[in-house]
Amino acid sequence: MAWYKTGTVAVTNGSGAVTGTGTDWFAALQVGWGFVGPDGRVYEITSVNSATSITITPTYQGSTASAQSYAAFPTRSLQADLADAVNQLITDYQASLDGPGAGLFADGTPALPGIAFDADPDTGLARPGSNQLGFYTAGVLRALLIGSGFTINVPILGTAVTQSITDATSGRLLKVGDFGLGAGSPPSISDFTASLKPGFYRYLEQSATGAPGGGFSYNGHALVLKSASGTVIFASREANAAAGQKSWVGARTADPGSITWYQIVTQAQLLGTVSQSDGVPTGAVIERGSNGNGEYVRFADGTQICTDVVSFNPTLATGYTAFSFPASFANGDISCAFSSVETNLGANKATLGDMYVVNNSTQWKVHHTQATGGTNFDVKLLAIGRWF
Repeated sequence: MAWYKTGTVAVTNGSGAVTGTGTDWFAALQVGWGFVGPDGRVYEITSVNSATSITITPTYQGSTASAQSYAAFPTRSLQADLADAVNQLITDYQASLDGPGAGLFADGTPALPGIAFDADPDTGLARPGSNQLGFYTAGVLRALLIGSGFTINVPILGTAVTQSITDATSGRLLKVGDFGLGAGSPPSISDFTASLKPGFYRYLEQSATGAPGGGFSYNGHALVLKSASGTVIFASREANAAAGQKSWVGARTADPGSITWYQIVTQAQLLGTVSQSDGVPTGAVIERGSNGNGEYVRFADGTQICTDVVSFNPTLATGYTAFSFPASFANGDISCAFSSVETNLGANKATLGDMYVVNNSTQWKVHHTQATGGTNFDVKLLAIGRWF
């Protein structure tokens, strides 16, 4: 290999620094080469600093000078260094061949996983334990695969999870809050006759098509259950007052299609004020009350029972004595009956035997055919009919 002599040098007596002009030492020279200075002595190049700077040893022995000729030449140290480098390469390659080259990697650590990346060495795969595979980013374990399961320590994103609160795409994981589960406000139903996915929902009674109830401004919640043969929906109204708290169950076999609702009777609707709309019960199941005219019981199916205990004067002249019902009946057939308290009957049995009842929608009318002496006695009155 030819000696390198391009350019000139400047040297300083007692200094190991050599400065070149018009040189390209960084590309041409190597550590260990010989350097023939302007003084004719041979020095060893100990570092190549740049294209115009090298360091020699021993320090320059000649006079300080600039723009001087020089020469640089390779020595046998180059071959020795090359041989060492080749041997190290063989050693390194053998380790790579026996390890990654054979598909075997070091266990690694969180900071330096066994399989990592040059630009991001703390991100990759490591083996934290026997039969375990860890996934690391920024030196932190994000997921761990073992024989009994797969632990993930970060949220799952992308198309692996549902994309909306009513996304029913097969194979996707359900996020918290979707279909009304776990958190947040559930999806809203605007039309109960439309096709609905299984889940928890909310609705506004007065605006949701096909909603149960009377169309009031109540909010409600619904649970939709589906099978291959039909849909069942449980709906419940939000209301502070017990009378307004109502629940329904509805079913349909066609999807979409209309729903027939049936009210679920709760404690709030068992006893209370009965009511109806066009013959359909809309209030409580049983209503019981009393006033100065006696007691009454009304049932949601329209049946009404009225009772009273009145004091009867056996000396009254023949005719009718009227007693008002405690609750009015609807026009129609009303069955009435009466009886007497035995302890008060005494000598008035004949009078009681001659009594009978005539009825209308507002009164009992007790007819007596003869007046007898004696004391007042109690008569129990009973009327059964319909309140609508």
